[in-house]
Amino acid sequence: MKKYKITKKKTKQSNKKTNKNILYLPLQYNVIIVGCARDIEKYLPNTKEKLQMIKTLFKSSKIIIYENDSKDKTLDILKEWENEKLIKLITEKNIKGERTERLAYARNLLYKEAMKHKFDLLIIIDMDDVISLLSKESILSCFKLKENWAMVGANQNRIYYDLWALRTYDNWMPFDCWSCINIEKKSYKYCLNSRWKNVPEYKKPIKVKSCFGGTAIYKRKYLNNCSYGNGMQKIGNITTEICEHVYFNKCIINNGGKIYINPKFINS
Repeated sequence: MKKYKITKKKTKQSNKKTNKNILYLPLQYNVIIVGCARDIEKYLPNTKEKLQMIKTLFKSSKIIIYENDSKDKTLDILKEWENEKLIKLITEKNIKGERTERLAYARNLLYKEAMKHKFDLLIIIDMDDVISLLSKESILSCFKLKENWAMVGANQNRIYYDLWALRTYDNWMPFDCWSCINIEKKSYKYCLNSRWKNVPEYKKPIKVKSCFGGTAIYKRKYLNNCSYGNGMQKIGNITTEICEHVYFNKCIINNGGKIYINPKFINS
């Protein structure tokens, strides 16, 4: 993959040189953007703006959206987007299973579709209100990181919300929060409520085992032979749901990649 270009320039106010990094747009990456949609009609005007904005940042891009079983006008709007050549739409009906089973199925389908194409980066984006503050600056901050990341996940202005997809190396969230509550029968305070926290933008990137946060960028070289599983896991004699991102991100690490939360990668 080609690296973004960096330049140094002088300011008019001073003869001193600055080291301010300037990213030349579009960035020289071929990008696939994927997302799942169901009953999100009211968010789609803003989501369309965000998708169009992301496209302007890269040399080339393709958007693939999966929709199933919407009861509102989500499908009609997405068909309009497809007619406008903004997206490629995959739509199905009567998809059964628990929520994470359906999500894992949809994300596996999108992953397999994306892998048919040549690309440098895979951007996975939620299409509802969790991307309301996604901006050029927040996305571009990922390409200024010194860390050699395989995947970088988004952050939020107030409380980092995506604890189920999160697995940390420290004691912030080293386990499955819902299995902690529902199977281990530990308290909400211990498993969940004590672990909500704000990650300030000025903090350094946080290396984790898994994260998502509504938007994530993956480098193609770490995506081989990955899967979101089937959305289910077995703990002892109990079969329960597992966050599909946790399953997928294990593959990234097994492929030699490192995963980070980028505090400046704000999306809501």
